[in-house]
Amino acid sequence: MSRRPGLSGDARLLVAGQGVRAAGYGFTAVLLGALLADRGLSTGQVAVVLTALIAGTALASLAVGRFGDRFGRRRSYAVFFGGVAVAGVVVAAGAPLWLLLLVPGC
Repeated sequence: MSRRPGLSGDARLLVAGQGVRAAGYGFTAVLLGALLADRGLSTGQVAVVLTALIAGTALASLAVGRFGDRFGRRRSYAVFFGGVAVAGVVVAAGAPLWLLLLVPGC
C-alpha cells in the first residue's frame, strides 16, 4: 500500500500553529497601530514603534533559537513571552514614546 505524500501529523500541527501565530501578530499590529494613532502619535511615530516591535521580536526569536538548547526551550519561551506581557502592560498604561521604543527591544 503506498503512502500519500504530504506532511506528517506533527508537521501539520506545527504549520497550523505558525499560521495562527502569524494571524495573531498581524491582527495585533493593526490594532496597536490604530491604538497608538488614536493616542495622538503621528504616522511616523507609529511606524517607528511597530518597527521596534518587529525588530525586538526577531532578535528575541534568534536568541531563543541560539540559546534555547542551553537554557531550555520552555524556559526561554517563558522569558520571551513574559517580555511580551510586559510590553503589553506598558502599551496599555499609555507610556510615552521613548518607553514604547525601549520595551520591545527587551
